[in-house]
Amino acid sequence: MFPSIQLLPGAIAEMFASVSETGILTIADRYGLMAASFDESLNKKERLESVCKVIFELLCRGTASSKLLHHLQI
Repeated sequence: MFPSIQLLPGAIAEMFASVSETGILTIADRYGLMAASFDESLNKKERLESVCKVIFELLCRGTASSKLLHHLQI
């Protein structure tokens, strides 16, 4: 059995704000996205929206590289 993953309250909003401001997705942010994608307290739609929102912000800024997208397996 896998341990349950729960996000800290406001973690997704903080990650989005950080990525919007800096245009950089840190390793901690990557783990946050992974946790968001597995967080069972969110329904499937909310999980997808939270991850896509951060990635979309990077793409709009033009800071997402193909290496990053490959690393995220998109």
